[in-house]
Amino acid sequence: MTLWEIDILPAAGLADAAGISLAAEARDLGLGDDLQITTARGFLLQGDLTSDQVHQASDQLLTDAITESAVI
Repeated sequence: MTLWEIDILPAAGLADAAGISLAAEARDLGLGDDLQITTARGFLLQGDLTSDQVHQASDQLLTDAITESAVI
């Protein structure tokens, strides 16, 4: 069986809302005033899947095409 990794990131040109929020929380805790944090979500898919099936799962189930991009 093949193990596939799919990383979901904010789309190019869009703000990373989760990263901004996390940096603000860190600033409130006194951990740094000028932190640049980038976030991503990761998924592992295991099975007898073709590349096309993995791309379809990513596009139709895991990624919001307007605000996110996927790296497989």
